[in-house]
Amino acid sequence: MDIEAKQLTPSGGDVIIRRMEFRDHMAKIVDKALDRIFSRYSLVICLILLLLTLSYEWPDVKSESFLYQQAIRGRTFDHIEWEIKQLTDKLLYASAPAHAFMEPDDQQRIALGLLQKIDTIKMLTDHIEMVYSNNDAAEAKTIAAPLEEMLANKRLIMKGEQLAAEAVIEEAVAQSLAEEGIAVLGRVFPPVR
Repeated sequence: MDIEAKQLTPSGGDVIIRRMEFRDHMAKIVDKALDRIFSRYSLVICLILLLLTLSYEWPDVKSESFLYQQAIRGRTFDHIEWEIKQLTDKLLYASAPAHAFMEPDDQQRIALGLLQKIDTIKMLTDHIEMVYSNNDAAEAKTIAAPLEEMLANKRLIMKGEQLAAEAVIEEAVAQSLAEEGIAVLGRVFPPVR
C-alpha cells in the first residue's frame, strides 16, 4: 500500500514540474492568441496606437491665453498681408494715375478731403472708445451701434479716394523736397511713396 500511495500522491518536485508545464502550456496558448490577433488586426491596432499618440491636445479653456484668442478671433491684423495689398494698389494706381488729369484745385480738394475724413474717423473712434469705457457692455453696444455704422461708412468712402489723395500728397512732398535741393537729376531720392 505504501507504494501505491506514493504513486498517487505527487511529490513536491512533481507539482513544480506540472506547474511549469501548465505555465508553458498557457504561455503557448496566449502567444498563439496574440499572434492571431496581431496577424488579423495588426493594421487596426497600429492605427489605434497612432491615434492615441497623435491625439489632439485640447486647450485649457480656463487659461487667459485661450480666452484672449477666442475674444480676438477674426479681428487680428496681418501686417504683411496689409503691406502687400497697399503696395499692389499703389503700383496699379501708378500705372494710370487719375490725379494726373485733374486740375490743381481738384487735387487740393481731394487731399484736404482725405485729411478731413481721417480727422472725422479719429474723432468717431475716440467717441466710440469713450462710450465703451463709460457704460456697461449691453448699454454701450446700443449707444455705439450707430456710431460704428457711421465709422464704417466713412472708412468706405475714404478708401475710394485714398489712393488719389495719397498720390497728390506724395507728389506735393516730392516737389517741395526737389525745390529744397534734395533731388538727384530732378528726381527725389529716395522716392516719396
